[in-house]
Amino acid sequence: MKFYSAPHRADRYWDEHVINKWISGDKEQAMENLGRVVHLLADMGVPAHVHNDPHMGLLDYFDDDDFEDYVGETFKKGHLPEQWNVNLNRDKIAFNSSWDLTDYFKNFAETTQLY
Repeated sequence: MKFYSAPHRADRYWDEHVINKWISGDKEQAMENLGRVVHLLADMGVPAHVHNDPHMGLLDYFDDDDFEDYVGETFKKGHLPEQWNVNLNRDKIAFNSSWDLTDYFKNFAETTQLY
């Protein structure tokens, strides 16, 4: 079984399952598949994912990811912690209008890799 990177899977999903479904008129399925692409992108913001840390929750060695647990529990409480309320300096957000989907994944993952 071959495992593909999130950017590779997202590119393939985008071309084969989002764009093609949208063009063929199956907008509902296109939107569901877009959600899958967005999920892959969101995973690039999780340090354990970009560091390839095992966190399957099956054995003590492969425990759950602390970051995902923290975010999940915080979200269930229905509020965001005070420290999450930050003023973003939008000039520092990496963006280039010539980027494609793979470029966004790569740059987001590189930023996450710092943490």
